[in-house]
Amino acid sequence: MSTNSNAEGRPQGLNCSKMNYARGLKKAREKAGLSQRKLAQLAGFDASYINHLEAGDRTPSLEGLEKLAHGLGVPVGVLLLMCADKRDLRGIGRRDIAELVDRLLGLLNEINP
Repeated sequence: MSTNSNAEGRPQGLNCSKMNYARGLKKAREKAGLSQRKLAQLAGFDASYINHLEAGDRTPSLEGLEKLAHGLGVPVGVLLLMCADKRDLRGIGRRDIAELVDRLLGLLNEINP
């Protein structure tokens, strides 16, 4: 997959610092059928922390995202995609999208032949 760089030399595309973790985490938690308290328990956090994340008052660290993904029973990459919106995906071209879709389908076919 090709990666374009911006003026600072950082790759363009997924902009993790501006992702909507609040919306994505809430969506993932509700889809998993978990309460904030249950997710906190499964991920090893206090329930108030989950509340702060979903309210947009806090941003999880990468380690926190990994724990949340584990608690939700999804790969961290899937959780990140659930947190992304269109502004986060600027700079990703159609070719990159096609490659990502092909890769995802290949992985899914490996686990569900």
